[in-house]
Amino acid sequence: MNNHISPSFTAMNYSPNSFIAIAWVYFISGMLFWSLACVVILDEYMGNDLLGRPSQWSEGTQFFSTCLMWTAFVGLVVSYFALMTLTYRCWAIIQDGVARTSPFLAVFLLLVPVVNIVWQFVAWPGLATDTNQYSDRLQANSEYRISTGYGIFTCFMSIGMLILSFFFFVPFAFSLARTAQAIQQKKMEIIAKDRKQWEENS
Repeated sequence: MNNHISPSFTAMNYSPNSFIAIAWVYFISGMLFWSLACVVILDEYMGNDLLGRPSQWSEGTQFFSTCLMWTAFVGLVVSYFALMTLTYRCWAIIQDGVARTSPFLAVFLLLVPVVNIVWQFVAWPGLATDTNQYSDRLQANSEYRISTGYGIFTCFMSIGMLILSFFFFVPFAFSLARTAQAIQQKKMEIIAKDRKQWEENS
């Protein structure tokens, strides 16, 4: 098993728990955006009864609404950044010469307009397949498996229902994070075992 470890095996020194933490950042910041967006939508639906019409806003209401919009914007940016970070790290930990793409390319093409519509089917469903296969090769014995089918479904939903795609991505993101966590824990066990053997033989 150890003979199949690539030179970059120890390069990705991510904490196993960091994957779960990033998934939570993605979820919380995304929910922050949606909660504030719902306030604005509800206010519009109720005929501006919550905040009043913009032309009638006092200075205090204007300041509050500005803070509301900026907080929602920050939540959206942080949520997207967390998703890209999770995607990059998940691709990074499975690089053993078999993965279909690199971490940089996976994230970069997701940021290219139009191209990302097609590329997302590689970046996420492809990541699910490659991660499951890598977990099997590593013998991580993870009880979690990432559903490639759900990844494909999520990508289609992001095309047809872009505004609501966040809610479809949350379960997929946590599935990725749990499997990545198991892989990193297994890697740490192998590295610790190899280090112990090296110390005993030296």
